[in-house]
Amino acid sequence: MAAGLEVPEGYRVEVIDGRIVVTPPADGRHALALTSLMAVLMTAGARDRGLHVLQGLGLYLRPGKKDFVIPDLAVVDEDFLEHPLPYNGYPPDVFRLVAEVTSSNWRDDTESKVSAYATVGVPVYLIADREHGRVLVLSRPHHGKYQSEAEYLPGDKAQIPGPVACEIAVEELLQG
Repeated sequence: MAAGLEVPEGYRVEVIDGRIVVTPPADGRHALALTSLMAVLMTAGARDRGLHVLQGLGLYLRPGKKDFVIPDLAVVDEDFLEHPLPYNGYPPDVFRLVAEVTSSNWRDDTESKVSAYATVGVPVYLIADREHGRVLVLSRPHHGKYQSEAEYLPGDKAQIPGPVACEIAVEELLQG
């Protein structure tokens, strides 16, 4: 991956399209949004469906390449631990949903990662886009593009499809 790169403690390193991206630690609102989403997914029965809801789990984007991301939150298959890859990463086929809460690198979350996640077949990608005050829910990847794209604004309840179908108030994901 990014061997030999000095990274300040708490920062996260990802490689997207061969580009090294270093992200600072999340702020408190970011953490609250992830906690709210995690609670909703757990209450909706993720564990009952044989799934785990986890933060900070590495996802390899291309076999044989070094592209690697760490989604803010992921819903993964129960047996994901049986499929480890280097640097604590896992193959895309164990991921059922990934979520990103935007921060200083919002363009990566709303542009580069959309294509990357669709290309590897992540079924649902939720973006809490704090930069633009909206939540995007992308689903049904096909040939590197999401076939379904829904935008939710404050006052809406974002509908999350997939194996843990549920809804969450946009305000809970935008957190101010």
